[in-house]
Amino acid sequence: MFKQTVYILAAACLLSLAGGCTKSKTEIADVIVLSRTEVAFSQAGGNAIIGVGSPSPFTADCGEEWVSVTPSANAVAISVSENASSQKRVAKVQLSAGNATQSLTVIQSAALAVAVINAPESIELDSEVDSVYFSVDATCAWTVESEADWLSAVKDEKTGVVKVKSLPNEGTDDRTASVKVKKANGESSGITVNQISRAHNPYFNFLGEYGLYAEDWYYGGQAIGAPGVGTTCTIEAKEYGKSFIVKGLFHKGTVNEAVYDKKEGTLSILTGRACLDIDSPDGSFTIFYLAEPDFAGSSFETNNVVCKLGTGYNEEDDPAHTKEIKILEVIRGVEGRSFGLVGYFSSNQSYGYFSDLYYASGEMYFVDRTK
Repeated sequence: MFKQTVYILAAACLLSLAGGCTKSKTEIADVIVLSRTEVAFSQAGGNAIIGVGSPSPFTADCGEEWVSVTPSANAVAISVSENASSQKRVAKVQLSAGNATQSLTVIQSAALAVAVINAPESIELDSEVDSVYFSVDATCAWTVESEADWLSAVKDEKTGVVKVKSLPNEGTDDRTASVKVKKANGESSGITVNQISRAHNPYFNFLGEYGLYAEDWYYGGQAIGAPGVGTTCTIEAKEYGKSFIVKGLFHKGTVNEAVYDKKEGTLSILTGRACLDIDSPDGSFTIFYLAEPDFAGSSFETNNVVCKLGTGYNEEDDPAHTKEIKILEVIRGVEGRSFGLVGYFSSNQSYGYFSDLYYASGEMYFVDRTK
């Protein structure tokens, strides 16, 4: 009984083998064997050669633009471009030979998620409405936000430029906030924005009522030989952050313009411009100009008088220097000359000095007299 079973099984095997011999030569040739079925590239891209075994010609194709495929007799060359995105990417290369197909998986690493802020770590804004711009170089999606309600940060989606804008700081204290650039992976970087208060804004600190102190004075063209305050004036705002009006300097009714230099922190009084026009009953007139006379040489110049904020003391009232007062130190513009008004007199069509006005000479500065 045992032997009969074996014979039957053997016969079945022969029949099975006989049936397997019916494949055509074409079907036998439709075979593709790859040296590997997956290839990986770094974010930078690159090239790879994959061995292909096939008895018949084969084709290779990939539908992704970042993958280039070049088949040869027994291999396929894969070329991958740089991946600038923050996402890993995968593609399939399809190989065909007759009825046989095979696929090759191409994998490329993502670019590092980078968002570089093109700005200093700290930005300074003045007390009024102020703004600044910075750009971001990124390889990933990013957003921007301000951590303070007085400071806005808005991204231009087309250019990637961020505008940071502040509200006025009308208080007495300076304030600080952060602007954060957040990457898609949750990481963030930022800059610090500092805004001074109006009380600490140099432009506003120039405003006030002043007396001009000089170590010597001329009157009627003659040196007096005594220091002191010889004239007063007021400094008022004209165009914020750019200019001032100086009124009453050396003569009631004079109006002179001064320029503000935010970077240098200076106020420059413009000279050589008409600051007062007085008509006489006889029909003649006098035009006043701020200038720097040289009484010894009987001439004058018109250099702008530059002042810088400082502090000092009233020697007479406060010899112990217990109370600082604001001063505007004249740092350049009148070297070796006096400071005052010259006039154009229509009656004789000439320029000259005034015999009844004071002229400052030597070291000088404006002393705060604001009550």
